[in-house]
Amino acid sequence: MARLPHPILPVYLLKDDFTPTATASAAPSSTSSTTAATSTTSAPYLLGHVYNEVAKDPNNRIAGYFLNGSYYEDTAVLYVASFANELFGNENTNPLTFQNTTQTFFNAGRAANKTKLVIDLSGNGGGNTILPNDLFSRLFPTIESYVGGRVRVGDAADIYGKMIAAVPDDVLLPNTSDNETVIGIKSAINRAPWNYRSSLDSG
Repeated sequence: MARLPHPILPVYLLKDDFTPTATASAAPSSTSSTTAATSTTSAPYLLGHVYNEVAKDPNNRIAGYFLNGSYYEDTAVLYVASFANELFGNENTNPLTFQNTTQTFFNAGRAANKTKLVIDLSGNGGGNTILPNDLFSRLFPTIESYVGGRVRVGDAADIYGKMIAAVPDDVLLPNTSDNETVIGIKSAINRAPWNYRSSLDSG
């Protein structure tokens, strides 16, 4: 899979809910002795994401926004609600909608000259490792993401791996004649940790 660099962004992680505050200052008046001028800060209101999205995953796992108002025209927000596949729509195809949404948003950010990115992970319950690794590689294309998983391969796993390796590549590729069950089986085999084709360094 080709990964395009996106050298646009200092990255900030939004760990807590942010709510704008208000400041009040007394102001003398020739017509009233008790008037007060109240002004709010120009900080954006992120809680609930009231802005219209620039790009949004149809499965509601990820969406991108541009902040508006004074001092925030250069800021974009990427809200990542979940990295899970199996909980949203078709688990065999929805990783593509997540990736496409990310790509669309980053392209829009570059076109709009956004120079700051806030990544909002509040409420994200996790998921599998495919999507966060893909997101990381799009933000930092020259850095290989660290995956701390380890697998001990015994005799049974070695046999399993050899069986999968014996299946021709074209047999495992989804095609238009496959029904949903067959697509699911092929997808599971392609993602299996014993499948050499899924190696990070393969081709």
